Amino acid sequence: MIAPETINLINELTADTRAGKIDWVKTSPTTFTWQKKMEDNTQANVSFQKVQQNTPRLVANVMQVITTEDYIFQLHQRPTNTLLLDIKTQENPQIRSVLKTLFDVISQDLERRGVALLKKIMGN
Repeated sequence: MIAPETINLINELTADTRAGKIDWVKTSPTTFTWQKKMEDNTQANVSFQKVQQNTPRLVANVMQVITTEDYIFQLHQRPTNTLLLDIKTQENPQIRSVLKTLFDVISQDLERRGVALLKKIMGN
């Protein structure tokens, strides 16, 4: 079970991302990371990934493939590499819509930044 405070903080992270306050890095087509240095010389690393899973199911004597999108949200503290948060929608489906929204907002922000760079290099 995900605590309401955690959901609120992820919603806040989504709002800050939408406002351009967080610089996510795309490390693969379905993975984003964000690193933040803390005042105590530690570093927080957020890793966020979308995983698609195809499951064959027999429905009315017809085999169908059902595609499910799951999300994995992890927070590590460096230099100890301690995993402090490990949220998986496969285990916590109630947070799927919150994480899907964050994933979509990050994707849109990175596309916006990419278009701005493309315009710049094209002289527009």
